[in-house]
Amino acid sequence: MKGWIRAAGVLVVVGVAAGAAEAQNVGMPLFANPHFGSGVRLFVDAGRPATALQNADVTTVQGGVGFSVGPVRLGAAVAGNITDIKNCTGQNFSCSQSYFSGAALAGLKLAGGGHNPLALGVFGGLGIDLSSLELAGYNAPRQLTIPVGASVGYKFGPLVLWGAPRYNFYSWQKCDSSQQSCSTTNDFRWSAGVTMPLGIFGIRAAYDGGKINGVKQDFVGVGVSLGIGGNQ
Repeated sequence: MKGWIRAAGVLVVVGVAAGAAEAQNVGMPLFANPHFGSGVRLFVDAGRPATALQNADVTTVQGGVGFSVGPVRLGAAVAGNITDIKNCTGQNFSCSQSYFSGAALAGLKLAGGGHNPLALGVFGGLGIDLSSLELAGYNAPRQLTIPVGASVGYKFGPLVLWGAPRYNFYSWQKCDSSQQSCSTTNDFRWSAGVTMPLGIFGIRAAYDGGKINGVKQDFVGVGVSLGIGGNQ
């Protein structure tokens, strides 16, 4: 019992937050934890910029599934901003300016894990923004984000503390330069967080920092999962 109380205290100290990744998929860095076992999990995450914007609901939510077997893990998720989701629901279906996104991430555990409190891994993925215009069949620009990085995790009682530096590569697809800038800058980002298993449930939190297209953007958030084994 004392171990669980201490673990809960560490969770609060590390942060009430979960990392945001590329596009709108706030959960991608959360997959960076290299301390995982075989299994499958459903998850829901919510995140927002570390510095709140005035007069705007910038909260983003995502849902997805993760699958792990041996040293390999795979995950996929879809996400959207709360304002965009509200604009696309109800009787007034007006979401022509709304954006949603999808993401996939693969990870490989290189060393540690199991009874070893230290684990090392690498990961890579793909995130893509889709506008409602494109979903409706119109030609609209889309931005691809490709994160590649390494991760380290340390098991502290029931908790896993982890950190993951990565490099983001960006690419515009179907971009009309007369309507939208197609210039991008590849950026370095990092995330750090904590996960806590609670039986078939899991909770996680992280902070994600660095630049996106040359602009400093930091995110915080929280996430929960349900399943057997896998990445909490």
